[in-house]
Amino acid sequence: MTPDEYHRKFRVLDLMLSAHASLGERYRRRSIGLVLAVMALSILGATLALSDDSSVHILSVNLESSECLAILMGLFFFISISELVLDLRGRAWAHEDAARRLGRL
Repeated sequence: MTPDEYHRKFRVLDLMLSAHASLGERYRRRSIGLVLAVMALSILGATLALSDDSSVHILSVNLESSECLAILMGLFFFISISELVLDLRGRAWAHEDAARRLGRL
């Protein structure tokens, strides 16, 4: 193998390692964001369900408590299902595993 070929292979390996590490970190951050959104919506929904107020004021919009709770639970359901469908944790693990394996080379 010539020195030029060796340097080319090293550059390709370095590029792949950087790409997998970056993608793994990106998917991990997105996964954490989705989990935190689910937690926040769950807490907010429980708070609204247990409150005694008949109306809720959000950004100068007056909603009935049941309407607000229905909208919130719909959003919560959508984010929960999207977390399952997108499988960001699995993608993050796959890219981090690829980065570990390439790092050994």
